[in-house]
Amino acid sequence: MLRRKNFLVKTTFQFKYAALLIFSILFVVAIVGWNLYYEAGTIILDKTRSGDVVDLVAKYNQMLVKSLPMILLAIVVVSIFISHEVAGPLIHLEKSMSKVAEGDLTEKVDLRKGDEFKEIALAFNNMTGEIKQKMIADREHLQRIIFKLEDMKIKIGQGVASKEEIDALVIEMKQIGAGFKL
Repeated sequence: MLRRKNFLVKTTFQFKYAALLIFSILFVVAIVGWNLYYEAGTIILDKTRSGDVVDLVAKYNQMLVKSLPMILLAIVVVSIFISHEVAGPLIHLEKSMSKVAEGDLTEKVDLRKGDEFKEIALAFNNMTGEIKQKMIADREHLQRIIFKLEDMKIKIGQGVASKEEIDALVIEMKQIGAGFKL
């Protein structure tokens, strides 16, 4: 099983993604928390005006303010772990794309169990496999054409090459490029 040692593999992306997660979580928590806190406080203060309840609410406020940094830290840590699950496969896919761009069609993307983007990795592997098969077929086709060209060279030297043979060879050479959209 593959394991990553570094949780910050694509720092800029992960920090942006983590910030988005943190903002989303804090926004929902703030709205729900404020609503519950305000409603509960309003009901308690409306029902009782004793000093004990006011002291209890003040102590609760102090506890809440003291616990906020720990809650924020927990949200940041969870966001980094979640962003790692997204950024890790992306960086692996990016490295594999670079290798394929350099001409290595044997490159495969193997993601860990539970990683995101398994479908993209599978599509990438299928794509490189198909390109590799087309290139193998084209290479074989070119070998046949080279053999025919060498034969044609001999025939031209002997003065027995026909225009039809040359035209057929030109058509065959043009077919190689027709298999790709450029």
